[in-house]
Amino acid sequence: LRLLRGRELEERRLRMGERELRRLRVERLRLLRRLLDLDRRLMGERLRLRRRLMGERLRLRLPLRRRIGDLLLDLRRMGDLLLDFRRMGERLGLLRRRMGDLLGLRRLRMGDLEGEERRRT
Repeated sequence: LRLLRGRELEERRLRMGERELRRLRVERLRLLRRLLDLDRRLMGERLRLRRRLMGERLRLRLPLRRRIGDLLLDLRRMGDLLLDFRRMGERLGLLRRRMGDLLGLRRLRMGDLEGEERRRT
């Protein structure tokens, strides 16, 4: 299966052509650079806040946090952080299993919780 997938990827690469690959690579680098820039700005802001507030909890400005989230999503879409998605999926699976155990269900499907809510009311 892995070999097949590798072969499919290779064919796709050939189909996409070097130009497309180069474009994606440049785009990814651009996104990474923007992310690093935002990160630097974020660190500066954190330091300023820390100096100003010392004792208080640090809170980042929301727009900046959102922009960083968007950039991370863009990078993920470009396949750079697929492993993160797999990890997130595993965590979701664990959560779902735990909830299923709590509700006394062997397997928790998407509709089960809504059903559970209806039964309670």
